[in-house]
Amino acid sequence: MGSSASLDALKRGEVHVAGLHIVDVKSGESNLPYLRRHLKGDGFTVVTFASWEQGLIVRRGNPKGIHEVGDLARKDIEIVNREDGAGARLLLDQRLATAGIPAAKVRGYKRTVASHLEVAHFIADGLVDVGMGVRSASGLLGLDFIPLQEERYDLVIPTPYLTSHPALTNFLDAIVSRPFRTEIEALGGYDTRQTGKIHDLWGKA
Repeated sequence: MGSSASLDALKRGEVHVAGLHIVDVKSGESNLPYLRRHLKGDGFTVVTFASWEQGLIVRRGNPKGIHEVGDLARKDIEIVNREDGAGARLLLDQRLATAGIPAAKVRGYKRTVASHLEVAHFIADGLVDVGMGVRSASGLLGLDFIPLQEERYDLVIPTPYLTSHPALTNFLDAIVSRPFRTEIEALGGYDTRQTGKIHDLWGKA
């Protein structure tokens, strides 16, 4: 799920862990400002999974010469988008607004897929020219990548689950282990230096 949908599912009790990567436009801070607006109470634990680079995924060799979000308004450029509420969609919308480009001017804006990897597949298959996603997705399919910002991907867990569901403790132990972090880093575009860090939702990150 995208970031907003995963948090909504957590609040409905449908999942045990929600992952999100939403950078606050004003502060530049990842996730915590968004969580403070959308969660009530202090019964949640926020743990960093990793940081990653997000940007524009383009075909190998960048044949259309795409270098910035402003290029997406060109008539010869077609995109694939993420669903409403996804972190990648929010970043695209922010950058389009900053560039003064209406979404209606971007070919393919309403065509959506549900993951970074699906975005990369659309581009690799030659169906579109570009999409917003993470560097690791571009690397898996041999595509080129234009970085726009670094984001922190955090996991949100209702704190009582940490004692009522022992498997979650095992999960958190696994992600901080050196072998697991080595595997994640090998995908490319991931930084695990903060993996396992717990953030105070209502205090200082």
